[in-house]
Amino acid sequence: MSMSNTDKHLVWIEVDLAKVRRNCRAVRDFAGNAEIIAVLKCNAYGHGAVPVAKALRREGVRFFGVSSVAEAVELRDAGIDDAILNVGCFAPGEAPAVVENGIIQAVFSRAGAVKLDEAASRLGKNARVHIKIDTGLGRFGVLHREAADFVEYVRGLTNISVEGIFSVLSEDHDVDKIQIRRFRSVLAELDRNGVDPGKVHLVSSAGVLDWPQGYFDAVRPGMMLLGIYPNAKYRLARKIELRPSLTLKARVARVAKIPAGESIAYSRKYILTRDTSIATLNMG
Repeated sequence: MSMSNTDKHLVWIEVDLAKVRRNCRAVRDFAGNAEIIAVLKCNAYGHGAVPVAKALRREGVRFFGVSSVAEAVELRDAGIDDAILNVGCFAPGEAPAVVENGIIQAVFSRAGAVKLDEAASRLGKNARVHIKIDTGLGRFGVLHREAADFVEYVRGLTNISVEGIFSVLSEDHDVDKIQIRRFRSVLAELDRNGVDPGKVHLVSSAGVLDWPQGYFDAVRPGMMLLGIYPNAKYRLARKIELRPSLTLKARVARVAKIPAGESIAYSRKYILTRDTSIATLNMG
């Protein structure tokens, strides 16, 4: 006799893909003409990268972002043949997989660019890259003051195709303003040098809400496509109406009436002040 999921599992999540699609439409309306790069890192924040990607494709999304080569390959193996950008790092041994799978890789070091160039040469292909610039977050990226020279260096590699340039905001309002100014300065220097940077993108979910002047060619919403606001401030401000797509469910193991004065959980965490009906869930 087969068992249903609710019989088989004590705890499970349910993801409403119709809400994911609705959130995508809301973001598209809000962001106007900017292309959506749907960020699905960490298994789409636990929602399931492959089903979420397929739902977003039905809304016309044709560009996805991940944070590792393994995540990108998972999408490729599931038949997602659209543009996939790995905004994170890659190990030297992963360079062939990046090239072979047509993954667009963020680069911000000469050593990383050379590894991709060498792998592409061996495979007889071009490695596709976006240049990642550190404008003030202090995480990954070539320093903004060195970015123009770095772009020229990477463009000079035989088997590299520079298809875009991007940065990541710190989500501190005052610092974000500085970062946008620095990013524009890099773009201006590239323009003076006659360099086409390709697809230009800067803002993720919080920036979509706060910085329309940072939209450029594309925006990178992630959690907001799943109905999650970046923080409580945005949830209260309601600049855009998002609907959570994930529901956490669990089986009820017991319902009992516990008298006043008794306690619940280890270390008597909660003392009942009145007779109370308590439901115990198999989770945690």
